[in-house]
Amino acid sequence: MMSAAPAPLSAELRKAFLPNRIVSSKAMQILIAVQIAIALLIWWRSPFEVLPRPDEVARAFGSLWMNQGLGQELWTSFTSNL
Repeated sequence: MMSAAPAPLSAELRKAFLPNRIVSSKAMQILIAVQIAIALLIWWRSPFEVLPRPDEVARAFGSLWMNQGLGQELWTSFTSNL
């Protein structure tokens, strides 16, 4: 007896939008990657001046970590909560 051939990826992705369907792990990974890409694009292209862009956040994080002791403070908070 032969097993059924795997469904094409486009069919798997369509099934993800139907209720109560089992979705393959590959289709789930693609959906998650697309959602992350859309979220980053919206964040990057946001028209709000008060919302920092990802590059601004990365620069601030580097400064906080290297110059203002963010790593040490995070470690202190983590160990005090144990």
